Amino acid sequence: NVIESIKLNTTKTIYYGVYINGVKQSDIVTVTFNGVSSDYYSKVDIIDGIEIKCLKSSSAPLQITFTSGSLVKTMSIKLVGII
Repeated sequence: NVIESIKLNTTKTIYYGVYINGVKQSDIVTVTFNGVSSDYYSKVDIIDGIEIKCLKSSSAPLQITFTSGSLVKTMSIKLVGII
């Protein structure tokens, strides 16, 4: 998934996993959140992903890091107002 921003009171779904040649592996993926406090967003774990909702706009981006063994991917998402 590529998500650049989430608007206030909007929820986006992010799916994740380790894939080899398009086939999902059973590798465990650890998800960590940084950049803003949890006052600015809510998260719900779902099968193979998470749902992130913007609760407040922030000048700092929400950083979500996905880690599995030596594989690391970080997303930077802006939490923005309605306009």
